[in-house]
Amino acid sequence: MKILVAADGSEYSVTALRSVASRPWPSGSEVKVFSVPEPFVPINVFPYFELKEIENLNTSALKEAKKAVDAGAKILSKLAAKVSTETPFPQDSPARVIVKAEREWGAQMIVLGSHGRRGFDRLTLGSVSEHVAFHSHCSVEVIRGGNAQKKRSRKGESQ
Repeated sequence: MKILVAADGSEYSVTALRSVASRPWPSGSEVKVFSVPEPFVPINVFPYFELKEIENLNTSALKEAKKAVDAGAKILSKLAAKVSTETPFPQDSPARVIVKAEREWGAQMIVLGSHGRRGFDRLTLGSVSEHVAFHSHCSVEVIRGGNAQKKRSRKGESQ
């Protein structure tokens, strides 16, 4: 089985990684920890940024993505599965890059954490998990956890 785990370094992706790490997978399974850096590529939006500044911001985003996949590989290190990592330079939105990677690698399952955004945040930031679920050709498991789950349970308690 080939499992692609999208990781962005957030507590939500750590929860998804721990979920994958806690399960028995079939013999010969492969798990790829995949992180797409958030690029800073202003096109006619911020003309006051120097090219060097944009390079530095993109380099920083790539370093953060590599930290996320390294941390993910560490969480998955005790799995009886082949674990690999990938941090592609993004040519599109993270959600589209994840779907493209699923098709190219032949993943049979994608696992990712949900930030649980609602309202304006979801409208402006989008929903990676929703796009991946609608556009992938394999099963998608969205793991809810972290503060989003705690906030929802607290709201339920006060009602």
